[in-house]
Amino acid sequence: MDHTRIWHDIMTSVQYALQEHLAGLPEERLIVRSDALLVMLPGVSGARRLTTEAFLRHYATTLHHELCHGTRPFSIAATTAGQLHDLTRAVLVTGAAEGMSIEAAVGIALVLHTRGLARFCAVPSLAA
Repeated sequence: MDHTRIWHDIMTSVQYALQEHLAGLPEERLIVRSDALLVMLPGVSGARRLTTEAFLRHYATTLHHELCHGTRPFSIAATTAGQLHDLTRAVLVTGAAEGMSIEAAVGIALVLHTRGLARFCAVPSLAA
């Protein structure tokens, strides 16, 4: 696995999202956009398609471990780009088994960013 290439692809996708002002969209529009990206993931015929909400519910504990220390974020990057990069990395790590694209991971990261990482971390992890 070429981590440098993945790192670069994440940065490129995050920059595109920022240039398109996606971080300023309302949560509902970000979810619709994210769901549209998730529809493109390969799936089993007849199986339910992955949605943003289903992903966030299913991986809540794993995401919490990736992003939070107890009920507080590990770190909060100083820029929106840095925050989205950290969130995208966490989504990719937790959703690797789903075969998630970087663009879909950025879509979910935008939803998490809009909801607020501090708010997400304030809810204790089920495994904690």
